[in-house]
Amino acid sequence: RDRVNYGIVAAPADLGLLAGFGRSVAWWYSTDLLQLVVSAPHATVQEVTNCGALFVYTVDTDADIQALDYRVEGRCGGFGRNVVNVGDLDEDGKQDLMVSSEGEVHVIRGGETGLHNYTSQTLTSPDVPEQYGFSIQRNSQYVVVSDPVNSKVYI
Repeated sequence: RDRVNYGIVAAPADLGLLAGFGRSVAWWYSTDLLQLVVSAPHATVQEVTNCGALFVYTVDTDADIQALDYRVEGRCGGFGRNVVNVGDLDEDGKQDLMVSSEGEVHVIRGGETGLHNYTSQTLTSPDVPEQYGFSIQRNSQYVVVSDPVNSKVYI
């Protein structure tokens, strides 16, 4: 079989090697737009390390990855440990993402022009927050969030 390489996304030059660029990735798409979301949960935000950020790239119809469109910065705590496309949570016809950080899972909604650059809702761990959001999955009815440190799964 022929192997096809459509492109390589390298971390932005100012990010640094320890930012964890690529720890989690997800696709966001609508009928006419495809975006690649790459996390860096140890990225520095406003001179504070380990805050985390998402880097959003547009992918064109030829599967070429365009330059960085924008970044979504976390409030700290490893924002971007896990990034999952969870479909259309609010039934507005646009896909949404869930992104974990220490003790929280954030919802980022999709819009007409792509993924929003801010969080619209935050779920907080009811227990010790260390690994809340380690894994996130969604089916047609439920979102499941794991917390292996506390040996719990939340639905």
